[in-house]
Amino acid sequence: EIENYLKQEHNANRNDQFVVPIKIECSFDNKLTKNDCIFMFNFREDRVRQFAKMVKEKLPCKLITMSSVGGVKSVVLYPTSIVKNTLSEYLSKQGLKQIKIGESTKYAHVTYFFNGGREEPFPLEERVHIKSTKVENFATTPKMRAGEITTEVIKAMQNNYDAIVVNYSNADMLGHTGDYEATVTSIEYLDVCLTKLAKNAKKLGYFLLLTADHGNAETMRTANGQPHLAHTLNKVFCTVVGNANYKLVKNGGLKDVAPTFVELLGLKQNKHFEGKSLLK
Repeated sequence: EIENYLKQEHNANRNDQFVVPIKIECSFDNKLTKNDCIFMFNFREDRVRQFAKMVKEKLPCKLITMSSVGGVKSVVLYPTSIVKNTLSEYLSKQGLKQIKIGESTKYAHVTYFFNGGREEPFPLEERVHIKSTKVENFATTPKMRAGEITTEVIKAMQNNYDAIVVNYSNADMLGHTGDYEATVTSIEYLDVCLTKLAKNAKKLGYFLLLTADHGNAETMRTANGQPHLAHTLNKVFCTVVGNANYKLVKNGGLKDVAPTFVELLGLKQNKHFEGKSLLK
């Protein structure tokens, strides 16, 4: 039944996250009891939270997960390692006021994930959550909430925050749609937003460190011409914009971003960081 339904969806040109969810009734000789187990093996915590919470609230059986799920009690096969001495923690200990800004699709990435799996903010850390527009496909709203995010970042600059961490979802979320025209529209608008940020940063004495953790929108078609919906393995950019003439070394990595940020702020390097500053 499941296989036939997926074939039906694929024939209707609905694939991956666009497959319409359905409920399939299954008959059991006996209902699930407290002696039964449900094993959830999705490795993305943000994907599994909602379902895990429902299981714990409505079913009597035990719940087994690959890693710990925030807010849900389960039997954990691989306990999550606590990441300490993150950039956010270091900035907090230096007495710097920081703010994290993002829309729903990536809000967890600049808060929970960026802080090493820590839910609550560090001292002197504030957060702005802009709710993403509820749509089935972001190709219908390619600008997403980039304009509102830009407004909040400029407001944070005007309020003299020492560090601002922001995520624009456009390139990733539109890249996943496979819609070339919508993605072009999205990236063009993102360019407008970043240009506005750069002008305000120079005016208010800030620098912008721009980078990404993976590629997506730069590859919209596969070799045989089909829509490319997944992340890419291409190298991503890292650039610094401000009133100074910043020069960066080539062939760095994500671990080098935090040390670069710290040097740009004029702080002493955190001895726990594994990377090195990219500044020449």
